[in-house]
Amino acid sequence: MAIRKAARLCGIPPQSLRDKVTGKTKIGRKSGPPTIFTSSEESLLKDHILLLAKVGYPLSRREVISLAINSAVLLQKRGPNNKVGKRWFEGFLKRWPELKIGRPQKLSLKRAKASSEEIVNNYFKELDLIMTKYNLKEKP
Repeated sequence: MAIRKAARLCGIPPQSLRDKVTGKTKIGRKSGPPTIFTSSEESLLKDHILLLAKVGYPLSRREVISLAINSAVLLQKRGPNNKVGKRWFEGFLKRWPELKIGRPQKLSLKRAKASSEEIVNNYFKELDLIMTKYNLKEKP
C-alpha cells in the first residue's frame, strides 16, 4: 500500500508515516520535549500522592505542582526558579489516569458523623507505618 494512502486511512500526516518507514524517527518515540522525571520517578510521585489521599490528605493541583517543583529541585533536574507548570500537570494526569485530583471538601455533617473509631484508628496505623518506614519516630 502506498504511504500516502495508508496515512489517509490512519488519519496521520504522510510525512510522519514516511519518516517512520525510512527510519528517520524511531517507532514509539514521542514528539516534543522529554518529561522532567523518568517513569520510575513519576511513579514514586504518583504513589506518594495516592498514599496521602488514602490517609485523608488529598492534594490539590497547586499542591501537586509544588510537590513536583520540590522533587525536581531535590533531584537536581530543575533550579528553584524553573517552575513546573500547568502543561506538566495535565500531562502527568494523562500518564497516570488513576490519579483523581480535586479540591478538598469541607467536612459536612454527614461525613463528620460517618467518622468512626475504626477509620481514625486506621489513619494512625497508616501514619505509624509511614513513620517507621522512614525512621521518623523519636527514640526514647
